[in-house]
Amino acid sequence: MILKSLEEVTKQIRNDRADIHDVLLRNPADFNLQYDEKAGYSLLLEGKNYRVGPTAMYSICRMLRMPKDYFDRFPKKQEFVEHVHTLLPAASKNGLLLRLNGELHGVLPGSYRVFDDDQGLEFIGDMATRLLPEIKGVAVTSDSRAWSCYRIVFGDSALKRDEIYPVINFTNSEIGLSPLSIDGGTFRLVCLNGSMRSVVTGRKFSWNHSGDFHKKVDDLSAFMRKQAQVANETSEAIKQAVKKVLPSGIEEIRRLNQARWINSNFAKEAQKLLTLGARSTKYDVFNCLTNAAQGLRMPERLRTEGIAHAYLMSRN
Repeated sequence: MILKSLEEVTKQIRNDRADIHDVLLRNPADFNLQYDEKAGYSLLLEGKNYRVGPTAMYSICRMLRMPKDYFDRFPKKQEFVEHVHTLLPAASKNGLLLRLNGELHGVLPGSYRVFDDDQGLEFIGDMATRLLPEIKGVAVTSDSRAWSCYRIVFGDSALKRDEIYPVINFTNSEIGLSPLSIDGGTFRLVCLNGSMRSVVTGRKFSWNHSGDFHKKVDDLSAFMRKQAQVANETSEAIKQAVKKVLPSGIEEIRRLNQARWINSNFAKEAQKLLTLGARSTKYDVFNCLTNAAQGLRMPERLRTEGIAHAYLMSRN
């Protein structure tokens, strides 16, 4: 994989988002959702109809605290429109922020603080450049506005043959489906699989798009400084995992399932990646877990990468 520079990724994000603009509705009652049998859902705003995309509908359901699968089964579409018009004003007393890109892409509370991927990556990347060992580049795992994930690769590879590097993992949702989060872990360039440390005190930075982001700069700086130390610990754990031969990689994954680290379906997918009868190390099992995680949706993938990292750092 060819890593991109921070500047290249930031420029690409801005080009991709060139048609984005935001509208603040101070009166939520002005949110005029409509439904047509042929066109589906749309928003009438300042005399123009905007198609309501699936992520926008998801964000509307979040505003109403309505499960998306319940909306999908809603029997009468017009009733849902009336439901929105009745309940949305009460759920958003500070107004509504509408994110538009030719269609309605997201609906957020009026108090939402915009800090999109390009802004976040530029700010975080600048701090990482100053506080961490050499930045190798950025791996773009997902650039979706609903769920984005950028991995800032830095320092030296723990294993030269596999090119497994420490990373700062930056995830965000520009339509409010998750907080802006920064975690640390490893990333294997050969097959683009990674692991994130499990969420514990001092190991993750998170901001939920409310209040002033810049007031948390000291917390972010402390987090960054910790990463150089943690990267060394993780590198040593990887080297030890390569040396640790297991009686059976298949049985090791089964044991993780029995201990409820992973579910049975995921265990089967991970076991398929092991060669039957071949010698397996703890590092092989670790890689199977992170490889299998690539087939999961982004939130679940990151959670599973945390489990893989916890396994890597465990003493067993």
